[in-house]
Amino acid sequence: MKLESEPQMPLSPHVGRAAFTMVPIVRIREENPHVKTFFFKHDLLAKPGQFVMLWQPGFDEKPMSVAFSDSKTKEFGLAVAKVGPSTEHLFGLKKGDRLGVRGPYGTQYSLPQKAKHKRIIMVGGGFGSAPLRFLTEQAVSLGFHVDFIQGARSEDRLILRKDIQQLGAHLHVATNDGSEGVKGLVTDVLETLLSSNKGRYDAVYTCGPELMMQAVGRLSEAHGVPCQVSVERYMKCGFGVCGQCDCGGILTCVEGPVMWYADIKKNPEFGSFHRDGSGQKHYFK
Repeated sequence: MKLESEPQMPLSPHVGRAAFTMVPIVRIREENPHVKTFFFKHDLLAKPGQFVMLWQPGFDEKPMSVAFSDSKTKEFGLAVAKVGPSTEHLFGLKKGDRLGVRGPYGTQYSLPQKAKHKRIIMVGGGFGSAPLRFLTEQAVSLGFHVDFIQGARSEDRLILRKDIQQLGAHLHVATNDGSEGVKGLVTDVLETLLSSNKGRYDAVYTCGPELMMQAVGRLSEAHGVPCQVSVERYMKCGFGVCGQCDCGGILTCVEGPVMWYADIKKNPEFGSFHRDGSGQKHYFK
């Protein structure tokens, strides 16, 4: 029951299936100078790989991958990078402030049902490690051996390393400048693991820059290991109505974001370009 003394929150701009629930921030954790994880009090019931639409009153809504979701504590967490006016405002919020959330939406990562070896690999590039951290938690609880490869431009761009290790995963780091771990790309580490443990992995899961995921998919396929990727596109509605997130005939908000590389690799847009809010093409470099 809402008390009369509570401040009145702005009404959500959406109704029905797309209505937001206003949820309080319960804590904020700084991951690095560019990323913070915001924890909210709400039983989201999300699965690894799914996303929510996050609304700040006075700003646009943004899709965010779920990094934490715990039904026991009825909390969920989003790892957010400061990349523009909306996220810059978000970084200025504090415990107790309320934001609108709707979802979860989209497909989820799927662990092998009949795993021969119970060994899997996560490959996270930049902020892509967040949903893979969530999947790692699920996988370890089910007895999987997890090798987690995390890549970034430099050491100060890495996120969630302590979380990943505390979950019991074997962390491998690659940075472009060599400031942490291997100097090079995540695919260099992936090639080493797949070659030295040939035939011993059941699946590879990846999230991050699209060209990186394409390279991870190709390498995994070359070693005979199935791979799931998380395809990011411009999203407005989140549940297949507006068509804004079309990727070569696929609506990524409902048919994705998680897809098998074997299915998406022939898509003419995957690894080539994405579209902004106006539909203009932006080619990957």
